[in-house]
Amino acid sequence: AVLVIFQTITLEGWVDVMYLLQDSESYEFTFVFFFFVVVFGSFFLMNVALAVVYEAFTELQNAESERAANEREAAAGAEIADGRDTSDKGGSVWHRILSVGH
Repeated sequence: AVLVIFQTITLEGWVDVMYLLQDSESYEFTFVFFFFVVVFGSFFLMNVALAVVYEAFTELQNAESERAANEREAAAGAEIADGRDTSDKGGSVWHRILSVGH
């Protein structure tokens, strides 16, 4: 039964199931059942599932960018501690050495 509901929600081959149900039950019951399953299941629950996946992806992406920013800050702190400060407008140490002659 769950497989038939899933088949109907994904809209793959649900028409055959609907015809089988129409042969065994009334047309009114079949119409109401499939109308609510398709509208509520396909259009609402599938969008909710996609929203959950999108939210998880953005959280993961934000965590990754935050981790990369922390690594850059740690690397910049190590450069300053080693005397290799590259954070000023002059750029790297080599850039400053080369620009002294100009």
